[in-house]
Amino acid sequence: TDILSIQKFELLRKGFIELGFEIIRDQNITSNTLLSIESTKARNLNYTDGMNENLFLNFFSNQLYKNMIYGKDESHIIVLKKI
Repeated sequence: TDILSIQKFELLRKGFIELGFEIIRDQNITSNTLLSIESTKARNLNYTDGMNENLFLNFFSNQLYKNMIYGKDESHIIVLKKI
């Protein structure tokens, strides 16, 4: 799995094929990734430990998370087979 821009995923797919790989599975799991992040955020912000709170608040404010929300980046599971 990885989180990349849509354009980078396209380049990655082409590169795998050029290197002799067959793409067995390519599943966009962005919505599940975002649900998991939100669930983790909700659980961890209930702690009184300021360190946990800062860790998760920093993640939610970072550009990668925002790019997934706005559809610029995606999270995919890619399974390859060498041909």
